[in-house]
Amino acid sequence: MRYFSIIWVFLLASCAGKSEPVDISDVDLNNAYVIGWYVTYSDLCRTYNGSGADIKVIHAIKERFKWSDSFKRGYDYNRNYFAYDVVTGLEHCDKAKAVLNAVNNGETS
Repeated sequence: MRYFSIIWVFLLASCAGKSEPVDISDVDLNNAYVIGWYVTYSDLCRTYNGSGADIKVIHAIKERFKWSDSFKRGYDYNRNYFAYDVVTGLEHCDKAKAVLNAVNNGETS
């Protein structure tokens, strides 16, 4: 049992250390609609998948774009999914997190 525990710890450590960067080169980080869409998608990921961008990052982005109608349209696009008990098929949670971190870090022009 002791050897099994040691092997299990090493397996978990090796899996946790292999996170590859997410490619967000196809995302227009200057488009407020797209940013709003990713904010809501990240909220869905956090609610139904247990992952998503940090709540402080989301709050900062919402504050930054609070006057943008385009951001609001993108943000509202996925809002109806919160009415469901379960949402499946959230395959881009890591990408949403990476996009929002890039926007929050000022990687837009």
